[in-house]
Amino acid sequence: MRNLTALLIVAIVCFANAELTEEQREKLREHNKECSAESGVNPDVIKLIKEGGEFPDDEKLKTHVVCLAKKIGFMNDAGEVQPEVIREKIKAVLGDKALTEIMEACTGATEKDADTTFQKVQCFLQKAQKHFITS
Repeated sequence: MRNLTALLIVAIVCFANAELTEEQREKLREHNKECSAESGVNPDVIKLIKEGGEFPDDEKLKTHVVCLAKKIGFMNDAGEVQPEVIREKIKAVLGDKALTEIMEACTGATEKDADTTFQKVQCFLQKAQKHFITS
């Protein structure tokens, strides 16, 4: 779950930093608020991740990320990762080369559980940060 969670957080962070319309930003804020209420995640944990800090192994964070992933379309209602959706959205923010590197490094597992998702998101976040720093 960590990798997918990392992927999802990266995508979410990318979108938050991307040139989104005000309507898209508002929708993302709305999803985040709903998922925060559902998961009970500590707002400081979300802030830490957004600032590029440590990625805590937190059950509430995992629940939050899965919730966001489903709302954004990165996972279907059955909890299955939707790699093509993730590709399209990350490509729009980071470009083809970065997308290929990140997807190859971080998309192996297909498990539906929270731990697998969390592992994937961590991977994506770490790989995407490299592109933000070197871009």
